[in-house]
Amino acid sequence: MSSSGFWTTELMNWRNMDPLSPDAFLWLMEAQGGALIEVCVTSASYDEWVATFDALVAKGFPLLVKRCDVAIPPVITTDMFADGDENSFVMSVEIGRQLWTTNFYSVSLIDFQGSPRDILDNSDIEDARGFMQVIANATGRTVRMVPETFNYETEVAYMLVGPM
Repeated sequence: MSSSGFWTTELMNWRNMDPLSPDAFLWLMEAQGGALIEVCVTSASYDEWVATFDALVAKGFPLLVKRCDVAIPPVITTDMFADGDENSFVMSVEIGRQLWTTNFYSVSLIDFQGSPRDILDNSDIEDARGFMQVIANATGRTVRMVPETFNYETEVAYMLVGPM
């Protein structure tokens, strides 16, 4: 497990859960092809969503919140989760050259989708780790990076970042 003053993280080998080298991680991102990757916390709460949002704002990450493709004030409210799969809200977060989005599908799932094509080198890995660390610290829980899935709890993670 690597650790600095900023994060504790594991790049995981999806076959046997052994730690993965950065080069092997970048190969996995390239192998994703057109599929998305997701950064997620399962069994989340509304308070954890608010804490995540507040932490992202405090760190100065550029955020954009839209409803029906119209920008709205960047706040988290309970009605953002009311539409379920037909949700009209979306939030995007810029992390370096990466763009992570969420559609607020469920209050119980903090879930941001991104493109593996945006993770091209070690600095991009560091940016993704930093994003995940903010979420981990805000929620007090481990954040997982997984391939796009509906089975968040059983999908093997590419990267795990725990709170510090």
